[in-house]
Parts: sequence; structure tokens; C-alpha cells
Amino acid sequence: MKTICGRCNVNPNRIGQRRCLVCHREVMREFRKTHSLKPDQRWEMNSRSYANTYQKRGKLIPQSCWRCGDPKAQKHHPDYSKPLEVEWLCRTCHLLHHQNVRSMA
Repeated sequence: MKTICGRCNVNPNRIGQRRCLVCHREVMREFRKTHSLKPDQRWEMNSRSYANTYQKRGKLIPQSCWRCGDPKAQKHHPDYSKPLEVEWLCRTCHLLHHQNVRSMA
């Protein structure tokens, strides 16, 4: 059963979301006017997007976690200037890695 958008009351919602695609787009355009990204945030976002595109095209193939071998692994960018050079870490190892990096800083 599809639900109707809570904003326009016309279009069906995107799966698991409150708003339809048209309303979501409008809200995000307004939000971005007052909440712009810092240059380093944009750099990181673009790098992740680039890697995601290559993964969808089949050029970047998911692997198991290199620490524990868990098949459900996430991409980790040690260097955002090289968006296709990623380390594959499971959620647990990824969080531990970032905890260790923050504690060393």
C-alpha cells in the first residue's frame, strides 16, 4: 500500500520516506541555501560519489573486510584525493578505525 506525500498530499511517497521525490527536491534546494557544505566536506562527498558511481558500473568491486573477513563491508577512503583507492571494512572495524584515528589526534 502506497502512502501519499505529507507535504503535497498528491504524489505517492518514496519507499520508507515522508515526501515524494518532487517535494523532497524542493525542500533540499531550500535547505542547501542556508546550509552549504564547507570545501573539505564537498571534496569528501564528491570522492564518495565518484566511488559509488564506479561501484554501480562494476568497475569497483566490493570485497570482504580486510581485517576480519566479514563479507558485508563498507568503503573507507584513507585519501580522498584518490577516490577509487578504498579499503573495505565491515561496520564494526570501520567504527574502530575512526575511533583510533580520533584518539591519536
